[in-house]
Amino acid sequence: MHLFSMCRRVAAVVFVLGALAWPQHADAGVLERNYLPQWMPMPRFIPGPPLWLPPVPPPAGGGEIYSPSQTATYEMSNIGGYSFPPCERNPGGLMTKTQWGSAAFRQAGRIVVHTFGSDFDTVLAAYRGSSCGALTLLGFNDNRIVSGISTSQSLLQFDVAANTQYRLQIGGRNGAEGDIYANVFRLPSGGGLSVFLAKYGGASFEGRDYVCELGYTHAPTCPAATFVVHNSTGHTLNVTPSSSLGGAFGVPAAFSLSPGQAKAVTFNYNTVFNRTTLRTVVGYFTFSGRVGTTLVSRAYSRGLVSVKSQTGYGANVLRAAVANQVRTAYVNEGVYFDVKISNIGTQAATGCHARSKVFSRLKTYWQLFTPPSTTGTPSVPVTIPAGGYKWLRVWMASQSARDGDPLSLGDIIIDCANTAELALNAANRFDLTSFGSFPLRNVVVAAVSPTTGVLNVPPTGIAKFRVSVKNTGPAVQMRVNGFYESPFDDPANSRFTVTGICAANAAGACTGPSGSTVLIYSSAQNVTNYFNVFVRAPAVNPGYDPSRRRIFLNVKQDTPANVSTDYVLVGTRGIAVRKN
Repeated sequence: MHLFSMCRRVAAVVFVLGALAWPQHADAGVLERNYLPQWMPMPRFIPGPPLWLPPVPPPAGGGEIYSPSQTATYEMSNIGGYSFPPCERNPGGLMTKTQWGSAAFRQAGRIVVHTFGSDFDTVLAAYRGSSCGALTLLGFNDNRIVSGISTSQSLLQFDVAANTQYRLQIGGRNGAEGDIYANVFRLPSGGGLSVFLAKYGGASFEGRDYVCELGYTHAPTCPAATFVVHNSTGHTLNVTPSSSLGGAFGVPAAFSLSPGQAKAVTFNYNTVFNRTTLRTVVGYFTFSGRVGTTLVSRAYSRGLVSVKSQTGYGANVLRAAVANQVRTAYVNEGVYFDVKISNIGTQAATGCHARSKVFSRLKTYWQLFTPPSTTGTPSVPVTIPAGGYKWLRVWMASQSARDGDPLSLGDIIIDCANTAELALNAANRFDLTSFGSFPLRNVVVAAVSPTTGVLNVPPTGIAKFRVSVKNTGPAVQMRVNGFYESPFDDPANSRFTVTGICAANAAGACTGPSGSTVLIYSSAQNVTNYFNVFVRAPAVNPGYDPSRRRIFLNVKQDTPANVSTDYVLVGTRGIAVRKN
């Protein structure tokens, strides 16, 4: 089914989950909470562009085919607890330490929600309505037993109408608390199959995409992939598993699922899989449900197997340049980064792709990108000719609240089958900031001068780095700060120092004081602000390395009280620095 056809037939969801907790528990170990001592409208999640919905292969066979969207997993915590507001419902008398979510749907459909992967005994309820005192209970579940997966987690399915408010309530039984994984599936009216990657080998995997790295520094086999398959139709389905990952996995036997039933199904690694031909294999774990010979539903989960050199990686020949190092989004909303990948080697780099690290909470896919606007088929490995380059558009979304940091080790890998992984560094690393309960601003951060991309700092005195910042969203309080990034093993007394920042005009003259390295300002919508960053050279010259020694101006947005940090990164711009 074509991607846009799938978008028309799958009920689009607006969904956010947040904690229902008193403010004194703001430091209970989670990044984001919603405080609701009184009943208040819940925040609503606006889905990302349609392209973020993962691609699915065209279906084969006759009959009506429902293609449910990929699961949206929300990682949360209810640690800390709270007292119930008087109007809060407590079906079965089992709910304690609850979290609530608000959902609105553009189309009528069937919703499946479960908490598989959570590390405590959960209780789950769904309601229609928006007022605390006037909610209609749609369903309630305490324990849904799925052999090998769950004895104390919960699962619900319920039907929804378009443009109607719904509430989801998740609690711990008898005071239980811990990490929650709320897994939400959106299906058409009548339901269908949904599939959830529950285990990676023996480890809980909570709906991430499957990635296996075969090669010199990785395991000689791929971990087993165990899925929870659920039937939300009114029919008993005969389900046939299959895989399009190049024979990397044996195929489980067909099985039967009655209405509402969930079952754990495991794909095991195929020991005769070809591990000598270097390549990147991208495909799907697929479950096709039939009544008799009529195909009723088909569900997919993406997978990637990277076959690297068995005797050692190829040379480190990949280089990269990125247009933006920080982007912002809601939780489970997709955004993209355009990355220019160059191959400085003497042979073509094959099987090139982008992926998340195995246990990252980021979900990722990529497309070949031809500037300014042409994109290729999603998740097709790319060949980069010797001495040439290709652009990749790398899409990502986060399953949890995240304060991005492009200077950390990072969760994104860019790799080719016959080369070393791209060496990500201070100049080319990128990351995502995402939250669920408040809108983050997208800011455009640009270097104004020097235009060479290198700041030459004299042995004595100060050099100036000029930056412009434009907030494309509604007005908000922002702050900027200067930062120097360098290798951890640089010698003593060799760090460049940001001595101050000032607000400036377009001509470069300071319009305010420059004695502080942090500047707080009111950022109006679509107004360009200019800043000067002043830099002093160290006593010891560390040498020039534009990929690892850089001065940055970080742009941060102030956060509401339900976020455990006062501000989060929404933009950055760096420049190489050199002592004259």
